[in-house]
Amino acid sequence: MQNRCLGVFLIFLVVPLVFLSILEIVFLSDFTSSRFYKNLLTKNNSYSQSAELIQKGNIESGNFLADAAQNINASWLQENVEYNLDALFNFLGGKTATSQMSINLTNLKKNLTPIPDLSADAIAMIPDRLTFDSYKTFLEDLKGDLEKQSQGQQALIAQDIEDINSQIQTVDNLSAQFDNNLSSAKQAFFLAKVIAYVIFALTLMLLVIIAIICRRHPPAIFRWVGDALFIPALVLFLATLFSQQLITNYLSPLRIFKLTQETQSLVVPLYRTSINEIFSDIIKISFIVAFIGLSFIVLSYILPLFMKKKGA
Repeated sequence: MQNRCLGVFLIFLVVPLVFLSILEIVFLSDFTSSRFYKNLLTKNNSYSQSAELIQKGNIESGNFLADAAQNINASWLQENVEYNLDALFNFLGGKTATSQMSINLTNLKKNLTPIPDLSADAIAMIPDRLTFDSYKTFLEDLKGDLEKQSQGQQALIAQDIEDINSQIQTVDNLSAQFDNNLSSAKQAFFLAKVIAYVIFALTLMLLVIIAIICRRHPPAIFRWVGDALFIPALVLFLATLFSQQLITNYLSPLRIFKLTQETQSLVVPLYRTSINEIFSDIIKISFIVAFIGLSFIVLSYILPLFMKKKGA
């Protein structure tokens, strides 16, 4: 009767929790820090490919955006992406009160030359690091500079000032929406980590309960705890091996998007590497847990032999 109760307890409570615990370990190790994403981009040479795509699309000259794009290279992209990944995850993890995300514009300003749409004074006002606040300050300074210009251009300047006011309002709206989205993401991030730790705690508690129930017969402790670890880990190990091949080779969601050849060369390797990295972590952890469980099961059959010899 006790074995039947333990079997039901194992199948419906412990096994699913061990299954989820393995997935949560992968979640905490891969998705809660910037390290996973930085390694992913570096392994696939994504920065160099992105810089090449930008340069190929930059066919204009005499346009301030085209001039700025000339200084976009792999080093600049890596510096800014990694800086912002660190800033984002520091905020999501509660290490900083604000996201502190920004774009370094220092090198991009080097090739800018005065043109009708961008005066030398306006170039001097461009901030070294672009944030919502610094861009708003730039617009306000630009507006103040326009208001000081001669009365002969008042009609044209009035239209420019109106456009700037509209941009300032847009920046305020985007900044507020961005902050709200980040706050929601931080709450979801925190909730996901809490759920992960709760699952770990429940799993350990149930394994301890099994040990307490079987305390009068030590081999049973190893057997039931071993079953609780081995069964879900083995199932997850085999399912992940199958799913990895299926998703990578046959069920790629990227196929539904009509991507250009250049975009595919950038996105497809990232997708495949991320899938392989995540699944490889699941396979490794599942194998370790399954091995521990199997070791416990083997011990449950070896231990009685030593107990008999000791009793004799």
